[in-house]
Amino acid sequence: MDSFKYKPFTNAAEQVRLLRFDHLGEPGTRPSITLETFEISASPSFTALSYVAGSPLQVQIINCNGKRASITENANTALCTLQQWLRSHRTTFPQISWIWIDAISINQLDAVEKSAQIRLMKEVFGLAAQVIVYFGSPQTTHPNDAYVAVAKAFGAIPVSADGALVSSPEKDYTAFNEFWSQVVYTRSWIIQELILAKAALCLYGSEQKFASWDLDGMHTMMKMGIEQRGLGRGFLELQSTPSSTNPLQNIKQLRNIGNWLELRREYRGKPGGLNPVRVLMRARFSDTSDTRDRIYSLLGLFERNFTSRLVVNYSPSYTAADAFRDFARLCIEDNRGTELLEQASIVHRLSGLPTWCPDWTAETFQPLPAQLYSAAGTCQPHITLRSCGNELSVRGFVLDTVLHRGDRQGLRGEALNLDREEVRSTAEHAIWLEFEASTYCNHIADEDGLIHGASTEEVTWRTLLVDEVCHETRRCRQDDKQYFDAWKTVYATDDGPAKETERLKAAGVDLRALEVKTDWWIYGMTHVPGHALSIMNSKRLGLVPNATKRGDSIAIFCGGRVPFVIRAKDGTSPSKWEIVGPCYIHGVMDGELMDQEGQQPVQIILV
Repeated sequence: MDSFKYKPFTNAAEQVRLLRFDHLGEPGTRPSITLETFEISASPSFTALSYVAGSPLQVQIINCNGKRASITENANTALCTLQQWLRSHRTTFPQISWIWIDAISINQLDAVEKSAQIRLMKEVFGLAAQVIVYFGSPQTTHPNDAYVAVAKAFGAIPVSADGALVSSPEKDYTAFNEFWSQVVYTRSWIIQELILAKAALCLYGSEQKFASWDLDGMHTMMKMGIEQRGLGRGFLELQSTPSSTNPLQNIKQLRNIGNWLELRREYRGKPGGLNPVRVLMRARFSDTSDTRDRIYSLLGLFERNFTSRLVVNYSPSYTAADAFRDFARLCIEDNRGTELLEQASIVHRLSGLPTWCPDWTAETFQPLPAQLYSAAGTCQPHITLRSCGNELSVRGFVLDTVLHRGDRQGLRGEALNLDREEVRSTAEHAIWLEFEASTYCNHIADEDGLIHGASTEEVTWRTLLVDEVCHETRRCRQDDKQYFDAWKTVYATDDGPAKETERLKAAGVDLRALEVKTDWWIYGMTHVPGHALSIMNSKRLGLVPNATKRGDSIAIFCGGRVPFVIRAKDGTSPSKWEIVGPCYIHGVMDGELMDQEGQQPVQIILV
């Protein structure tokens, strides 16, 4: 049998290829398909198949238009499972005939065609009658068990009549964790695909046994569980069991779900598209096999005017750093420079990027909730890209320096050494941060009166929470402290959240605090990482990026919502600056320093 060869599009910007099965064979049968080209404006009704691409080096052979074609092993598994699912649902879904799947519908070896087709993803997933997302297959449990376990975890199925924590069958533990460990929700492409979809279906399992259910319904259930119960007692119970292989990875997936659900809500209210910086910020903890897809996978969600000007280029000579720089340049042209800088950091995985240009692959970077603050007050932004292309000119104020900076070591079982020059803090063990901060602040307040602001206790807990209440876009109120105190009571031990119910009751904390405490736990584990507790030269307490060094400067850029840690670039005259990253400095986040007389902005050159 001859090898299949693609017939080039006559207009790749307006055409799509769709496939249909020649017949629905038995399990284990090699798929045999017919592939045809259509004008996208006149295409027949079709279903889009979404899956995790996997390694391009692992391939399988299918029959395409009577010839041999190779596709990735993951694409083949998704296609074979879909084939058997269609065999068993002929009467339920008779309308499913034509199918779009990127591994076959786009010639992956043609960079020019691929670049043009990526611009059509908004139309492909928006026009598809439905999107079927292949999640993978469990190793030991039946696929049907996963939905019940997820429902229990998010409270749709109460674990007991009175809502108390009870042990679930081991099958629930295993089914939940096998489903939740699938990497679908860490895949960046899934965000655009599900937001644009008219309807979405989960397909889970293998050719031999599979299950399907409505994804919108499952996501609604998850959203309600999060809103009403924090993360839900069941979720945390399942995370604390031995069968949970990677609780923090699972929490990361949950955060990704929350981010794209928020993007979907925003997108449906803005049919013209979304702020591209905000979209990439929401998708920062997702993964792609091609680093350039950190941007391209979300193209269909961006504002139309931005998308039309953005370069899509899959040629080998055009690098991910090129794509990130071009994205940043367009953001600055569109007066989104301050938002862009909030995502910037001196820590880069990609080489060749200036520090003011965000490296969207740097997962360790955790942005602050900048929408809550107005550090620059009414000072208007002034940001321009210099002619060399790698330097950014901003107007702003250099106001402070870092006096003491915490390290990133854990504290469990260690005594705080107050004689050390640095403040000890922890990024990896966020739940111990409060105790250390309180001890340190009390020490320096008692001896030297160093803490600037209100009472030491209030400055401490507000700083550690960057003066934010989890899941709400408002600042902390004084009565929120009762939940912070409950959080401290519970997490002063090593046992974790699921085993603390009785201890919490014994401490006199009500069940309302029990529900809210899970929010504090997740907040502490996912928000504080990437920042260290620090004292400024002005005696203010703050959280600064882990890359901060003693002597680094604190700047506020005109129009900026948060302060930044910046560092003088060695060997530059006049001085040029590198961005270390945005920071939280208690007592300056509402423009307090801008109200002082004599403050005049200066030009700051960022490199």
